[in-house]
Amino acid sequence: MILDCLTLWAGARFADSDAAIIAAWSAQLSAFKAASWPSIIVSNELGWSLVPAEPHARRFRDLAGTLAQLTAAAADEVWLMVAGCLLRLKSKPS
Repeated sequence: MILDCLTLWAGARFADSDAAIIAAWSAQLSAFKAASWPSIIVSNELGWSLVPAEPHARRFRDLAGTLAQLTAAAADEVWLMVAGCLLRLKSKPS
């Protein structure tokens, strides 16, 4: 299963509270972990740019960061791709 992308998933729920979005994503992560097939979750990196001046944009950037952290914590492997180059951030447990 490929989910492309986490920021679109979050954006579709942006009218909900942060707590509701985080709870829904945590439940989704549990379902992915329990599935008998592998899951790949793609996300955009939003935290490396300037801090948005607009409050809703800051909220979205912060929420995306929180969801990415939860995802990385639950994942067996985490990869970062920059300019077409892969960097392994977390290895699959032995």
